[in-house]
Order: sequence, then C-alpha cells, then structure tokens
Amino acid sequence: MHYLKLIIMLLAIITMGACSNKAEKAQMLYQQSEQLIKKDHKWTEAGEMLLGSLQLQDENEPTPLLARTYALLSKVYWEEDRVKKAIEYAHRGLNTALAMRNDTLHLQLYTRVGSSYYLIHKNDSATYYFNKALDKAIAMNDSNGIYNAYNNLGALKLSMEKFDEALAYSDKSYSYARNIDAHEFHYYYNKSRCYQYLKQWTLCIDATRKAIANIPKEDLEGRSKLYQRLFLAERSIGNYEAACVAADTSYNYLDKYWNQRRDEDMRDLTEQYQQERYNTQLKLQRTQWMVMVVVVLMIMGAAIMFVSHRNKKRIMRLQKRLENLKLQIYRERNTIQQTAEESQNKVGQTMPNNEKLYTLCLQQLAVARDLFKMRPEYMRLYQLKYRTDHQYLSDPERMPLLDSVVEVFIEPLQNLRRLFTELTEDECIYAILTFLGCNNATISMMTKTSEPTLRKRRSRFKQKSHDMVFRFLMQNEET
Repeated sequence: MHYLKLIIMLLAIITMGACSNKAEKAQMLYQQSEQLIKKDHKWTEAGEMLLGSLQLQDENEPTPLLARTYALLSKVYWEEDRVKKAIEYAHRGLNTALAMRNDTLHLQLYTRVGSSYYLIHKNDSATYYFNKALDKAIAMNDSNGIYNAYNNLGALKLSMEKFDEALAYSDKSYSYARNIDAHEFHYYYNKSRCYQYLKQWTLCIDATRKAIANIPKEDLEGRSKLYQRLFLAERSIGNYEAACVAADTSYNYLDKYWNQRRDEDMRDLTEQYQQERYNTQLKLQRTQWMVMVVVVLMIMGAAIMFVSHRNKKRIMRLQKRLENLKLQIYRERNTIQQTAEESQNKVGQTMPNNEKLYTLCLQQLAVARDLFKMRPEYMRLYQLKYRTDHQYLSDPERMPLLDSVVEVFIEPLQNLRRLFTELTEDECIYAILTFLGCNNATISMMTKTSEPTLRKRRSRFKQKSHDMVFRFLMQNEET
C-alpha cells in the first residue's frame, strides 16, 4: 500500500509539472503575440502564436488566459477582415468569461463581439452587444468602459446615418473623456463627420480643426482625410482661399503618407528579397552537397565494383592455377610410380628423383596462400598476431578460421601427407599456419596447444619432411 501511494504521488507530481510547463509556455506565447501586435503590428505571426498558445490550454477549463486568448484572436481576425473567425472566437471568449463570472472580461468581449458585427454591417447585433457593454460598464462604474461604449455607439449610429443620435452619443462620450483624461480626437472626428452629413459647415470646420489639433502626428493618412473634409467645408461656405490651403495641405500629407508607404513596402520587399536569396543560396548549397555526396558514392561504388571484379578475376585465375597444378602433380606422381616399377625390374637402373614433385607441391602451396589472402579470414588471422592477452580462442572464434584454412589448403595438405606419410595432420596444419605468417603465440591461441608442444611439432616436421619443403614452409617463421 505504501508503495502504491508513493507511485500515485509521483505520477501526480509529474502531471502537475507537465501542466505547469504547458501553462507557462501558453502564457509566454500570449505575451509574445501581444508584443508583436503593439510594436510591429504583425497580425499573422501573432495569430500563429495565439493558436499555439490555445493548443497548450484546456478549452474545457475556463481561465482568464483562455478568455484573453480568444479575445486577442478575435481582434487579429478582425484586423485581417476574417469576420466569421473573429465572431466565432469572440463568442468563445464571451462564453468563457460568462463561465468564470469575470466582469472585466465580460466588458472586453461584449465590445469585441459588437465590433465584429459592426464590421459586417449587422447593425442590430452590434447595437445589442454595444448596449450590453455599456450596461456592464455602468454596473462596474468603469468610466473608461462607458467612454468606449458611447464612442462605439456613436460610430455605429453615424454609419446608420442617424446623425442626431450619433451626436448625442458623442457628447456623452466627451463628458466621460474629460473624467478619464482620454484623448479627444475620436469625439471631434465623429462630430465633424456628423456635421458634414448634416451640412452644418461652420460647425464642421470647427470640429475638424479641433480633430486636427488632437490627431496623432504619425497618422498622415488621417490628417490628409481631415484636411479634405476641411476643404469641402471651406469651399461650401465660399471661403475659397482657405479651401485651397486645406487642399494643398491635404495633398502634402497624402504625398508624405504614400512616400512612407512606399519606403515601408520597399523595406518589406528588400527583406523578402534577402530572405528569398538566402533560401535560394541555402537550397543551392544543399543541392551541391547532395551532388557531391552522390558523386562520391558513385565513385566509391564504381571503385568497389572494380576491386570486386578484379578480385573475382584473380580468384578465378588462382583457382584455375590450382587445378592445373593438381593435374601436373597427379601426372608427375604417376610418372614417378611407373619409373620406380621399371627400376625394380631392371637391375642397375637409378631410382626416380622427387625434386620436381616437391617443386610442384611448393608452387601449389604458394598459390593456395595467395588465394587465402583474398578471404576476410586472412585479415582476422593477421590481427591475432597483435593480441596482448594470448588467451585461447573460443570454438565459435577459432573454428571458422581453421575451417577456412583447411578448405583452401585441402589439396596441399593431402599432397604433403602423400609425399611424407609419417606426417600427422596437426603437424601439417602447424606448418601451413607458419607458412601463412602466424607466430607460435597465434597458432597456440588457434589450436589450443602450448608453445612447447608446437616447438616439438616443428622439429618432427623437419625430421619427417624434405629440407627444401621445410625451408619453404618455415620462411615466414618468427623467432
């Protein structure tokens, strides 16, 4: 039971750690998206970050972060003119705020839903949600919320061409703007639009000039539009000189605005060009590396095929040479046997000489050695010479090596035992391993025989064989 409790506690701690890491990452993505919007107005990148933050949150569990994420996503889609998405996420955020009973989020999301409907000219729905935002702000005694609600209602009535109601809402928003020290630009801007539609040109001129005085300096396009409105108003009352000045000023601001836009577009195009150029260079480098790798692999493959083909041809030549030597040895042995039989019948005839047969056997041994060097077992045998532990090899290690040696040297082994009948198989294998360049330590590891025993085999091989054969086989012996 104690172990079970410990396991459950560990799982709970791990789960809580994972959840806290997800929540922290979601919060970080949300903050980064806010900074992108405030500083650079990069709506698309901010939207991708907000969607990433949303994936890390549990949408079935209402939290303030979830509601704010929905609200900001709705704003992003609103700026990108994706109205359906803006309305969808605004409603999601509103439902989340209602589930949490968070008045501040209620107010923010009522405004967001109303703005989304305002964008698609659904004036009844926009009016309903702006009024809900106004009621919530009044209930919270939030002067800033009341100011924004009156301002939104004024803009809505203005778009509906209900100018009297728009002016009434603008006046109400102005009274709250004084209380919260808000900027007065929107108030004068809406009033100037109302007076323009009502053709009250004198009041329009006064409101427009006050809007120009309060507009942010960096808003060149807004200044150009206000001076256009001022031009229309001045011309309508017959003040043509002031109208010309307003028209020139509007043109100057519009020219500055488009120059600024052109510079920004050129900057964006330059950055885009540099990025595309970098991507192209990167692709080119990758292609070059891939081509180089393919060429190297092709060269290696061709080299391997060439070496393999050459080795195969060499192996075939050596095998053919072994067959020829086998036939020559057979003929020479028959010749010697016939000569010996004739010498027994004829008194005084000399016995046959076996030197030629020895020479053929030695040639056969040399060809077999060249053939064995083509096998991978030769390299393994060669590496044993440099082992420092000098322990006997296990059967799975030594038997494949011995089998390979016997397989290649089967004919030379048989010929040695036919020539020197007193030789044992162990003595012949010792001689062949020495002929391949193995020292006594290597042969001892392979055959599981002590070195004194190997020295005895050497001396017995010398006594039982011919001196020429002994010197030829022991030429690689290491003393």
